[in-house]
Amino acid sequence: MAINHSIIQGRFVADPDLRRTQSGKAVVSFTLACDKVGKDSGASFLPCVAWEKTGEFIEKYFSKGSPIIVEGRVESRQYETKDCQKRSVVEVVVTQAHFFGKKEDEKPTGNVSNDF
Repeated sequence: MAINHSIIQGRFVADPDLRRTQSGKAVVSFTLACDKVGKDSGASFLPCVAWEKTGEFIEKYFSKGSPIIVEGRVESRQYETKDCQKRSVVEVVVTQAHFFGKKEDEKPTGNVSNDF
């Protein structure tokens, strides 16, 4: 049995992008900046995707610069662009999202989970 579970703390690089599939399912894409610890300080930028209620929750309550903790799994997928170029992407498929910390101009929010 393999374990593929990630817990990531970061900040939104930009506002989350809500779209709908042809069948009407909500899907939200976003990138998190996660600080590196140690000699190689800086940040890692992790692409994330969240589906349905989790995605709608993220789109409603988070924006550029918001701190968040996400839980999910790391997946890779391949796709073909409109001009027939093959692409690969590794992303975090988010299954839970939690408030964390505060933005400079907000009151503390505590930790809240979008369990479903």
